[in-house]
This record gives sequence, structure tokens and C-alpha cells, in this order.
Amino acid sequence: MLYNQPPDNQDKSIWEIIKNDKSILIVHLKRENLLASYASLKIGHKTGIWKENILKDDGDTNHRNNLIDLKPKDCESYFSLITDYWENISNIYSSHPYIEIFYEDLVNDKQETLNEVFKAMYLETYEVSSKMKKQNRESLEDLIENYGELKTYFKRTKWHYLFKNSHP
Repeated sequence: MLYNQPPDNQDKSIWEIIKNDKSILIVHLKRENLLASYASLKIGHKTGIWKENILKDDGDTNHRNNLIDLKPKDCESYFSLITDYWENISNIYSSHPYIEIFYEDLVNDKQETLNEVFKAMYLETYEVSSKMKKQNRESLEDLIENYGELKTYFKRTKWHYLFKNSHP
């Protein structure tokens, strides 16, 4: 489930069922770089493309109008919203078996990351593969028109670390 799922107009009783059944393992997928997360979200909204398949020959997908401009206050709101979600999920499910995995780890070492999940589920490891590919492989500096402005804006804030490594 995603943080905002099911949508507001749908039955959310599943959250109570999960919350009350302490035997359910919570696998909390996070993205460490919230700037990369927000940039990806904005690019998805702009292009309407949310996933790519390695078997699909779509030419040079990295340069298809992905350039975005982000407002510092919007970034700040997004960063706070997501970290609030993280804290809330951690608190709500503190009595559950719980594992955190990171998107970046899935990208860099999918097998080892999923082996951790298999272990938490008391399953034997299983060789995994995916036909999905990372969409935005450019650096954040190349994807965000006003990256320098954002870096300056957040320089003396708790979010400064998001600008240490500009690769998403």
C-alpha cells in the first residue's frame, strides 16, 4: 500500500485490519533522497509516464522533456509530508514485525535487498528479476532547472543532505 492509498473517497478499513493484526509483517519502502522522490513524482505528472520496461524500445527516454522547475516551498512541504508519513507509519506499526527497505538499495542491489525481505518473511531466498528499468537516470542537477537555487535555499536547513549526491 502507498501512504495515500486507498484514495480518500474509498473504504480505508483495510488500514484498521492491518493495524489490529499484529502478526502482519510491515515492509516499509522508503526513498532516502526525498528530492529525487519529489522530482520523480513531478516528472511523472508532467510526462504521464510512471514506469518503463527494459524490453520496450522507446529510443532515448532520458531526454524526453523531463526538465522540471521546483519551488523551494513546495519541496519543503513534500519533504515534511513524507517524513511525517515515515514517523506515523513507524509509530502505528511499532508492535508489528517491521522492516524498512530503501528504493536506492533496490536499485543498487535488488537481490540482496529482497533477500532481507524474504528473511523477514521466513522464506527461502529466491532469485528475482524485473523487466522494469529506472526512468530518470540523469543527475538531479540535469533534471531540475533550478537545482542551484534549491541547493542554496536548503543549504542551512535540515534538508541540506539531499544535495550531497545529485544522482537519483
